[in-house]
Order: sequence, then structure tokens, then C-alpha cells
Amino acid sequence: MSELEKRVLEEIGKRGLAPRPYSYFLAKRSVFWTLAVLSIVLGAVSVAVLIFAVTDFVQTGGRGFDEMPFDDISQVLPLIWLATVAVCTVSASLALRQTPRGYRIRMVSFAAGVLALSVGLGALLHHAGAGERTHNFLSARLPAYERLTRMADKALADPDKGWLAGPAVSFDGKSTLTIKDFKGQTWTVDVQGAKVSLDEPLGSEEDVSIKGVRTGPSTFRAQSIGDWD
Repeated sequence: MSELEKRVLEEIGKRGLAPRPYSYFLAKRSVFWTLAVLSIVLGAVSVAVLIFAVTDFVQTGGRGFDEMPFDDISQVLPLIWLATVAVCTVSASLALRQTPRGYRIRMVSFAAGVLALSVGLGALLHHAGAGERTHNFLSARLPAYERLTRMADKALADPDKGWLAGPAVSFDGKSTLTIKDFKGQTWTVDVQGAKVSLDEPLGSEEDVSIKGVRTGPSTFRAQSIGDWD
């Protein structure tokens, strides 16, 4: 036995070290893999909500991104979900780095792979309706979440910027439509000459999106009227 081997054995004896069972390492690996999978799944759900937020905004009333300043677009995106995607990407990457052979892969490569996986899975979840259901579930149960998010109904109900949205209350059959916006305010809308693109007759109590010009404290002149989906 060499001098080095003797010293190693003496040090082991002094510290009272003993070999750990395989189950310890298996449990440790399982914890890291579970954390990584949960982070990727949560990141995918976050991506699904983000996609829902953007597509819902684009589809309501036909208002496109090319018609909007960037600050309006940024208000629609639920930043809380963008932050969640970032946190989940980092969390999953760190967990995977702790797995066998994980140390061989660069952190940047891990993060890029996790993000790509979350986006791909999130797109599938969005098509399955998971993003919308998640948003509606949290909005109905967590008032704080509703305050932190800004979806299309809030973004479109801005008459000072030429957009008004809400359920139709009544229509006189000629030129005047009354609606109540999403904040509860009642508006009298002049619809003469407006382009109407609705699935149902005007004034049928459906939600509508109106592009036009504000003419008073509670009056509006419509240029086009479409469905609010």
C-alpha cells in the first residue's frame, strides 16, 4: 500500500465517511429531472397564454399591429407570463446541468434547448385551448392576476385612441347604436356611413368592436363595426 493510499484511508477513518447507497443518487437525480420537467411544462403553459393573448388581441375587431404604436402593443402582452417563461427556462437548465453528463453541455445550449421545447409544446397547448382556459381560470379566481394582465377587451376600449368595444345595448334601426364598454360606461354611437361586418344584426346584444372618432364625453362616431370575438 502506497503512502498516499494510507493517508486517504486515515482521512476516511477520521471523518467517519461511508459509501452512500445507490438509492441516494437515484433520488437526487429524480429530483432534478422532476424539477426540469415541471419547469418545462410550466414554461409551455406560459407560452400558450402568451400566444392566446396576442392572437386574441389581433382577432378582436381586426385591429392589426401595423395600426398601433409599440407602447399599446406592450400593454396587451401579459408581462407576468414573459417573466414566468424566463424563470422556468433558467430553472430547467440549472436542473438539467445537475444530471449525469449534464455538466458537459454549455448553459447557453441548455437554455436555448429548453426555450425551444417550451415554445413548441406551448404552441400545441395553445391549439388545444390551454392558454385561454388558464387565463380564464386565473382571472376568475385571482383578482390580483386580472390586475396584472391586460387583454384585448381593455386595450380596445380606448375611445380617445379611436377604438371602442363592448356589448350592444340597443339600436334605433337607423343611425344610433348604444353600447356599454367594458368599464361599464354607456356610449351613444353614430353609425351612419359606417362599414358593418357582423355575423348578427346590429344591436342584437352581441359584443362589438368599433373603430371611429370620439365626439363627446359619451358619444362616438363609427367608421367600421366588427365582431368582438
